[in-house]
Amino acid sequence: MRILAAIVGFIVAAMAIDVLLGLLNPDRLLPTELCAMIGDWGMTASLFVIPALFIFTPARPPKQRCFAFRIPVAVFTSWFATLEFRMQFNLPALRELASQRGDDMYDGVGMNAALLLMGWFPPLIVTLLMVVVLQFVLAVRRRIKNAGRRSDGEASLSKQNAT
Repeated sequence: MRILAAIVGFIVAAMAIDVLLGLLNPDRLLPTELCAMIGDWGMTASLFVIPALFIFTPARPPKQRCFAFRIPVAVFTSWFATLEFRMQFNLPALRELASQRGDDMYDGVGMNAALLLMGWFPPLIVTLLMVVVLQFVLAVRRRIKNAGRRSDGEASLSKQNAT
């Protein structure tokens, strides 16, 4: 039930963000170059930051991380954020810059279609790489912890044998 509530919460939050950004029209409030830069950096950050938040956030004890839930949510949230940065910041700024150059034929549809159809794939790759890195780090920590226990145990056994 809690997973369903989280999914519904994400969907409602996504719709609210979309409506809010649509009402604010950031491309009209900000300078064009700044809006384009925010769009570029936002798309890049959403590719790395959002999956990192979902993957590296520890689970509440005594539970373990449920990657079956975290991976799809991270991928779709990152995909949505990338689309939002593209539609609300990057695309309007690029259209304005193209208009200033006299290129009235620029519409940006190619990148929009690519993001809509395959925009989930880069976040999936990044998220899976983060899962692999996390599992590797956890395995190394376990080895170090177990090696420390063995050396402590061997030291106590040698002390007991000496007496």
